[in-house]
Parts: sequence; C-alpha cells; structure tokens
Amino acid sequence: MVVDRKKATFGQLDTKDRLSDLPDSIIHHIISFLGTEEACRTTILSKRWVHIWSTGLILDFRPQFFAAKKNGVFVDGYVSGVKGPYDTETIGRLVNFIEITMRRYSEKNLSIRKLRLEYPTVDQEMSGRIDGWLGIALQNQVEVLSLSVIPEGSPSYGLPAILFLAKSLINLTFCRVRVPHFENLKLSSLQSLDMTEVNIDENMLQDIIMSCPLKILRLESCSGPQNISIPCCSRLESLNVTRSIPIGGKVLVDTSSIQRCTYFGYNEDDPWPLLLTPASKKNLRNLHISGVVIMDDIFEKLVSELPSMENMAFYGCTMPMNIRIASQTLKELGVHDCYDLINVVVDAPELDIFCYNGDLQLSSVINSQSKYNAYLHLNIAKLDNRALVRIKNLLRKSKCCKVLSIILNEAHDVPEIEVDMDRLSKIRQYRDEPCYVQELKLSVSCSTPTSVLGESTCKALIDGLLWCCRPDILSLSVTIPYDNNIIRTLLEILENQVKYWKHPLKRMEIEGTNCSLLFSNYDLDLRLRLYW
Repeated sequence: MVVDRKKATFGQLDTKDRLSDLPDSIIHHIISFLGTEEACRTTILSKRWVHIWSTGLILDFRPQFFAAKKNGVFVDGYVSGVKGPYDTETIGRLVNFIEITMRRYSEKNLSIRKLRLEYPTVDQEMSGRIDGWLGIALQNQVEVLSLSVIPEGSPSYGLPAILFLAKSLINLTFCRVRVPHFENLKLSSLQSLDMTEVNIDENMLQDIIMSCPLKILRLESCSGPQNISIPCCSRLESLNVTRSIPIGGKVLVDTSSIQRCTYFGYNEDDPWPLLLTPASKKNLRNLHISGVVIMDDIFEKLVSELPSMENMAFYGCTMPMNIRIASQTLKELGVHDCYDLINVVVDAPELDIFCYNGDLQLSSVINSQSKYNAYLHLNIAKLDNRALVRIKNLLRKSKCCKVLSIILNEAHDVPEIEVDMDRLSKIRQYRDEPCYVQELKLSVSCSTPTSVLGESTCKALIDGLLWCCRPDILSLSVTIPYDNNIIRTLLEILENQVKYWKHPLKRMEIEGTNCSLLFSNYDLDLRLRLYW
C-alpha cells in the first residue's frame, strides 16, 4: 500500500495495489536482475506476480536453487563445498521445474532473451531432455545461452546440430560439453563464444571463426584443436587461448580488427606459439602472455612492431636476461614471476603503471615523461642489509612507486631477518635520497610458533624497511600460529615509537583496528598512517 500524499487526509490510506498495475515489461525488467530462487519469492508482492515471474525474459536453471536445506544451509555437495553429486530428489525437482517452465514458454510462445542451464549429470535420457529444452529456447529466439555440465571429467553431452542453425544467438557459453563437426552453420548473429573444458572438433572451430561475426573468442582448458587460425576476414577483437592447444601448437592471427590477445601455456618451457602477421599488429592494444619461452629475437621483434600497444604483461615466462621495451603508446607494463630476467629497460613516455612480481634479482631503468605508478611485489627468503640495499636501488630507479609489497618467505619455519642499522646508516650515497612510497605492504608468515621474532627483530625489520623508503601507509600482515608474541611486540614498539625510530618520522596512527581485539587472533593485520 502506498500513501497518496496529495489526496489522503490523516488516517486515510490509498489501498490501491500499484504493484499489480505495473506493465508486464517493467515487471520482467525488474525480475531480470534476480536469480530463479529470488524471482520466485517475488510472488508474495502481488497476485499478478505469481505467474508473471515465470514468464520473464531470463531463465536461470541451476541445481543449487532446488537443493534441500537443513537449518537454512544447502546440504548437497556442490553447494556446501563437499564435492559430491546432487541427490535424486534435487535432480528430480530441477527436471520437473524445467519441464513445466519450458512447456509453458513453448505453448504461449514466450520470448526468451537469456537461458542459463547447469546440470549435475547427463545420461542418454537426459541428453534427449536437454536437446528438447534447447530446441524450445531456440524456437523462442534466445539470444544468450549458457550451458554447463557440472561433474568434472571428459565431456559426455554432445551439442545438437539445431544449436548451430540459430540466427538469434548472440552470446554462447559452454562448459564440459562436446562440439562435433556440423555443416551449414547459420550463426549469423553470434558475437561471443566462451568455452571451458570443451571438446571441440578443430574443423568445427575454424568454421565458426570463418562464418560467424565473432568479436570475442575465449577457450580455456579445451581439447581437440591442434592449431588455431584467425583469418584476415575475421572481425575478432578479443582472443583468449588458455591451455587449449598442445605444446608445439600455433595460434595464427591475421586480422586487423584484433585489439586484445591473451595466451596462457602449460609451463614456462612451452615454445613460443603466437604468430602475428603485420596486419594483426596494427591495432593490437593489449597483449598478455603466460607460460612460454620468449627468445631474444622474438621479444625484440614483438615489441618493436606493435605501434598501438597500450597494455603488455608477462606471467611465468622464461625470458631473456636483458630486455628493452621502447614504445610511444605503452601505458601499462607487467612482469610477473618470469625466469632468468635480470634487467628491464623501458623507454615509454606515456607509461602510467609498472607492475613487477618476483624476487630481488631485477634491476630496472624506466624512462617516462609521465609520473607513472610502480607496483613492486617482492618475494624474499632472507631480509638482510644486502636485500635492503637492492630494494632501495630498485625504488630509486623506479622513480615513483605507488605500492611496494614485500612477502617474507620462511626458509626454516621462521623468516630470516638480519638487519644491521648501524652499517646501513653509514652508506653515504643513500643518506640524503629518501624514496617516497604511497603504501608499503609487509607480509610475514611462520608455520610454527616462535618467539624468535621478538622485540629486537621486529624493530630491525620495520626500521630497515623505513630506511628503504618513506611510505604514507604501512600495512602489516603477520601470521604466527599459537603465539601472539609478535603482536605484543609490535604494539609495544608503537607505544614507544619516539625512542625507537632512527628516521625523521614524527608519529604513526593505527587506522581501522581495535587494538584490544588483536590478541584474540593469530593473524595480525595492521594499517598505519605515517607522518614524516
């Protein structure tokens, strides 16, 4: 009931059911933002909604919506976190609900914009049922279709031929199904194809690429194709191939429309798979590569022939010891856990972001006219004077570091921390050159309880890091099981900070943490604001 403020007097209410007066199109639009279970609950809002909710444009059939609950918690395996099959009652409820719903849509010829179907098991009988449901959806002009078979293993359900004759389909998403080879494809509206753990015939994949106006193609952990070719006639703008061709396979890209390309191999020893023609390099703006070997000649040629490159990232690759990147358009560069790499020289006047994740062997020189932000994530087995000097050198060369994240890896149950501040303070070349960092993140983890990280060690740890840089924010994440000695030590240091620090630090304040609660947990997360 809604109060009519213009007409109502004191004690009078407008009892008209305005929810029931809403047009069907508006109700369908509201319900489109809800899942099946939530949409069903809207029936309590109005009598008209009892039937309206089940005639919406979006159908979402997932088994967790039909699983039994115990004390408000789903008890079936895939919902509770225990990997096991759904029980027969859940599957029965799911099948009956889909049958009734799809029959109603078929009889009333109701439009379907989006259909999402996840099914826990597929046998010969269920394959026929799924074929029928898909047939109704295609007959009713479905535009977005997502089909997943939940159990892990080899795909058993083969997609029907009628699916590839649907002119209405714009977006297709498949998981753990088989795609045989069919002739005479008519997917004249298909713009996005996303496949995960799908077994697809190589010729079928090439026919889809050739005959459909695809703009987005993504394959993850798929099988079947030995090679992938994107011809010059393709309209493809985004390509993502993740562990979907065998080692030694090739991905040939020969279309000038390609803007984003991602390739993830199996490990760092995979040979270089990407073959980019001159046409494909003209408009390529985003390139992400993982798990391959990149030789000197390949890298040099790759970087020098990409005139529009804006975002480039490498993950877990075996790279040359020394690389040079010169680009007038590059804005973001990422190097993550790459092997053998020691020296990075970047000449990119438009660079905004530089991200590095790895150990301390990196030495970088970046020439950028803009004030770029560097994100440095360092994995360190031993934090000593030598490591601190290398960190400071890296910061000096990076010029503008926004986030410095240091992860102390334990070598023998306890991270090795050996910092001699007296020696560090005598290094002349660093006395008057502070390195400013917006945020310094420190993560320390021990697998066994220890009191080794006592007051002197904690003090040396923090003192050494503040020698390296002057952060605005200092974030500490410490995990010490069964012992909160390090927590107490850090708090004592904070309470007596004036007498501890050998730096021009005026004061520190704890942000967003109740100190009285720290002793109840073994995980310490502190965020400190530093005033210099």
